[in-house]
Amino acid sequence: LSNCTFFLVGQNKGGINNNLASNNGGGIYASASTIETFGVPSGLARIDNNAAAGNGAGLFLIGSGSTAVLTDTSLSNNHTNGYGGGAFITVEADFDMVRSPHCPHRRCSELSDNRALGPIGSSGGAGLLVSSGADALVRHTLVERNIAGQDDYGTDGSVAYLFKKVGLIRFAPDSDEERIMEVAVDAGAEDVVTEDDGSIEFVTSAEDYPTVHSAIDKAG
Repeated sequence: LSNCTFFLVGQNKGGINNNLASNNGGGIYASASTIETFGVPSGLARIDNNAAAGNGAGLFLIGSGSTAVLTDTSLSNNHTNGYGGGAFITVEADFDMVRSPHCPHRRCSELSDNRALGPIGSSGGAGLLVSSGADALVRHTLVERNIAGQDDYGTDGSVAYLFKKVGLIRFAPDSDEERIMEVAVDAGAEDVVTEDDGSIEFVTSAEDYPTVHSAIDKAG
């Protein structure tokens, strides 16, 4: 895809599956494009079982202005000989993967069983590889059994550098948004996200989480 907008809606056993690329982007290659995937009650959106000789077996996303938002989506069982088993996000692209409030099961958003071989002696970002000014946000998503490197297992910490420990505080719809935001921001919350259903999420550093949580409790 180049300079395109692409939508993938979930269905039972359908999706972007079982594709092979001789270079990058086994399932999807997107440059200067917008990708949005949505699960539905009959099934998740799926980018599964794709392979690439290059990078990004499931998804290769490149370029400023390129955006991928995966909601209630499975990004699983993708294998690459390069980097980024599930997805390779690079050159100022933006990636967001999240489970919606409407899907109660922990596997509604899943990044699992991807593999990135990478060159011998290196780790290739089994689930995601994010580079060159790109951003990736993974929320309420099951991340498990992704393998990086030439061995049959991932070494300790092989994908840890892709993630940042944060605190997350969530309020139900119809909460007093103005009051909550005032207290949370004053106490050190770093980011505020208002979801489509009206619920509110605050992101804090792991160190500031107890302080922010305590301040909100005291404010009632």
